[in-house]
Amino acid sequence: MNLATLDHDLKVYLLKGQFARHALRYQPPSTGFPVREQQLSTAEVHTLWARLLPDEQSANASAELAEALKEEPTLAEAYYHRGLRALEAQQHDAAARDFTAAINLSPNEPRHLFAQLNLALSQYRSGPEQDRAKLSEQAPLVERLLQRANSPMQFRGLADYFKALGRSDQALDAARKAINLDPINSWSLDTYARILSDQDRHDEALSIQRHAVDFLPEDSVSPEMLDFLRRLQTSQ
Repeated sequence: MNLATLDHDLKVYLLKGQFARHALRYQPPSTGFPVREQQLSTAEVHTLWARLLPDEQSANASAELAEALKEEPTLAEAYYHRGLRALEAQQHDAAARDFTAAINLSPNEPRHLFAQLNLALSQYRSGPEQDRAKLSEQAPLVERLLQRANSPMQFRGLADYFKALGRSDQALDAARKAINLDPINSWSLDTYARILSDQDRHDEALSIQRHAVDFLPEDSVSPEMLDFLRRLQTSQ
């Protein structure tokens, strides 16, 4: 039994009230956990500092990433993190260049693939006209991400992509995979409920959305989730 399995079982219990019972004899490890040491390159140190700097020091972070790429022009992580900062600043062209560079240098990294998809979704939502044809150009990238996604956020991005294209069954499947990874993640449950609602499965959507609101972290507020819950309740 490992900690990941125990954590997953606890979250399933909190969501469904069903608990998996495991009986086993504990065997203490004969040796300690292995410690792996890895020396960072100068470029990797600059990238790490950029990641640790707070948002209000964006200029300093950009300078650190510039130094990283000057030192090591093939460091995919530096392009990736510079792209994230460009996306946050709504600099879509700059973000696209950096995410493309990161993917070219590290084509199997799901975080880089997701970042490019997230950019495409951001452009789709903010555009004057929601252009499904342009969004569907991400299909080759989506196929690669489907094979490599490993986090609830990445599967939610895939669900949003399929939902935007009207492919609700695939959207539902992606949202379900997000929930399987973290059964009490409010944002994954919210995504799942909205897709169910699109399919006119309002009773199921209401039940899931109640869980989404119930499992919101204590320090989080989501007016959108609460508003959606109220709309589902009034439609009954």
